[in-house]
Amino acid sequence: VNAPFSLSVADIFQAAVRFLRGESEYVPGKVYGFLDAPRGITAPVTVTAAALRDAAAKIDLEAFIPPSIEVDGQPLGPADFLYAALDLLSDGSKTVTVTPREQLNSLADFPQLINFAPAGKWVHTPDFHDDYLSDRLRLQAWTLRYVD
Repeated sequence: VNAPFSLSVADIFQAAVRFLRGESEYVPGKVYGFLDAPRGITAPVTVTAAALRDAAAKIDLEAFIPPSIEVDGQPLGPADFLYAALDLLSDGSKTVTVTPREQLNSLADFPQLINFAPAGKWVHTPDFHDDYLSDRLRLQAWTLRYVD
């Protein structure tokens, strides 16, 4: 990117997956977040570069980011996968050890989303119950592009 541009976490995820696949560039564009809450690891896991590359080849970048990604038989959360990919891409290691972490970015910079609940308000009728809309919106945190 040559000009000032705001990237989302989903953009970085897309780029990392594409670079693991051997692509030489990534042009930011349409990205997807999650349909389901991501599930991360609970203990440190060591994976090989080859296993990360194989897993990257299987990720459908035209769909929503999966809540977990199988790497050599071990399910990693999307943030676990992203950090492992970034480590691998930055230093060329043969193995990467991933430690447990939060899977979604903080909404602290977007306080209006933390308690967002449009049930019976805004343009919705009083019988609108918001069974999933607000939670689904918060799952899109990876797609938010920060503007200074």
